Amino acid sequence: MRRSLLRAAGLLVAGLVGEPAMAWLLYPDGERSQRVIVEIERSFGETVPLKALPPPYHSIVQEAQGVDGLSFRWRYGPHAQGLAFVRVDGEGDGAIAFRFAAERVLAGERLGAALVLVGRDGAALHSFYARADLDAQRQAGDRQSAVIELSRPLDWWRQVDGLTVFFMTYHPIQKLDDDAVWTAMRTAVHRITKGEGGESKALARP
Repeated sequence: MRRSLLRAAGLLVAGLVGEPAMAWLLYPDGERSQRVIVEIERSFGETVPLKALPPPYHSIVQEAQGVDGLSFRWRYGPHAQGLAFVRVDGEGDGAIAFRFAAERVLAGERLGAALVLVGRDGAALHSFYARADLDAQRQAGDRQSAVIELSRPLDWWRQVDGLTVFFMTYHPIQKLDDDAVWTAMRTAVHRITKGEGGESKALARP
């Protein structure tokens, strides 16, 4: 296992023949070398099929790697303004985390991100929404994060066949209140969810 990870570290691999253009990057976490990161490089709003990843990384359940052994990550935003990642252990306990770091600060601007779990039949199983509200006191590069936990039976998690990540920005001129922002985020992912599946949301904090 260790040898295969070392061979895979830093290797950029093209998608499967016949699949939409995509790529993924597999490497050890710089902070915790025992943890492996599968970083997805694909246009936002496109579903990444887990079958496009090599075994044992083609399952969202991380029984073989352990709870801290593997995470799926996506960088999002035109200026790498954030990071999203998901981990699910062998007990069915999942954690979906969103991190935001604005390169510029506009008071009243709101950054949003959503991650949708897609089942084998293409239907949405669950959607996760996170939002970071910027204000005049925040400086460029300040980070905010939100973690959403979800526990489901392992059979439920094994239905997850694809993952879709969205990134959104809402400007002060739009004059959206809190409820309107969450509604706008739900509308942004409707193309994938079609109003189906469960939902969880969280406000990011410093």
